[in-house]
Amino acid sequence: MAEITPISLTYFAPRDVMIPRVARQCIMRFCEALAAAGTDLELVTLGVRLQFDEPTAHRSLWDVYGIRRPFPIRTLWTGLRQDSSTRAVTIARAVRYGAHALRHGLIGRRLARRELNVLFGRNLGSTRALLAVRRRFPGRVLVVLELHGPVSPADLPLLRRLDGLICISDPVAEEAISLGIDPARVMVAHTGVKLEPFEDLATREEARGRLGLAPGRLVVYTGKVHRDSGEVRLLVETARRLSGDVTLLIVGGREDQVQTLRARVASEGPPNVTFEGFVAPADVSLYQAAADALVLYYPSADPLLDYRSPAKLWEYLAAGRPVVSVDSRSLRRILEPDAGVLVPPDDPGALAEALLGVLDDPSRARSLAEAGARLARDHSWDARARQTLAFVERLRSMPRPG
Repeated sequence: MAEITPISLTYFAPRDVMIPRVARQCIMRFCEALAAAGTDLELVTLGVRLQFDEPTAHRSLWDVYGIRRPFPIRTLWTGLRQDSSTRAVTIARAVRYGAHALRHGLIGRRLARRELNVLFGRNLGSTRALLAVRRRFPGRVLVVLELHGPVSPADLPLLRRLDGLICISDPVAEEAISLGIDPARVMVAHTGVKLEPFEDLATREEARGRLGLAPGRLVVYTGKVHRDSGEVRLLVETARRLSGDVTLLIVGGREDQVQTLRARVASEGPPNVTFEGFVAPADVSLYQAAADALVLYYPSADPLLDYRSPAKLWEYLAAGRPVVSVDSRSLRRILEPDAGVLVPPDDPGALAEALLGVLDDPSRARSLAEAGARLARDHSWDARARQTLAFVERLRSMPRPG
């Protein structure tokens, strides 16, 4: 690969990074990798007032996310609170990000430092302001959007004006191209994984000892948890169908949400479900290491089911444990033929059968785990950063769109 010229890249987070959730973890670790690759990077995030006991209130931001190579972060004051409405966030994001890109980012030191400046976002609405900055500095600015879902025909006029589109999965890219986006401006880049936490991962026994987990076979889910989650509901129904020596451990969720779920399970069962609650991203790998099998199971009603490349999936694979997953267009492309077991959505009976099939067959479990670990090694955040920078180099040689 040809040497990549250092560039200035300003990454605009969709909301904030002081509230550590999966999407923010992906942003932080991707930015760490971009900075390590030699990019003059700045992460711009909205400032919010915390209302819940988030770990960032009493732990270093770098420690919470497991970031070993810090990078510049600029937090823009907004007056928003953690529970502010989506509309308030949308307005604040468009106004504050546009003003920052124009006044503080580009007219100031960053434009002078590099001949190429990339404005990188994950939200379509705020890209309008970024495109205005590109008009102000022709030939010096590229606008790149990371797209996580299907393209709406109503968005096509705006999407066609972007310099580049990074799609989170093959189905996202294929639909964008089918609707008229120039294929030369489209790249598929799955969510990545930070490999370091998994390089010296504890054995199952060591992990369980450190976490104080009881003996027995263990299925673990880590990720987004809230009281109305369709995924959590399906997992609980699956646990009813597992044999008595199998425990389902669900890791994640704000304490006020998890309390409701614990009370529901205590009242209605089953008794083999445990809710751990929120765990900082830097600490999740220990729970994954404790598992005999790892599970993710989105319901068919999830509008992004066929487009997802979930961060937890890549962590599961890197953990070297067998993965049982819902079947979807995107996940099938990632896991087939031998890196995971796929189960049709909305069928707790089939999911329980698949999990028991893995737990009861150590040879098969080992084969799945080894194939998954090999796949994860090719999808690190560092590899994704190099892929992105090579894509940017290609975009800079193309004429500006529309």
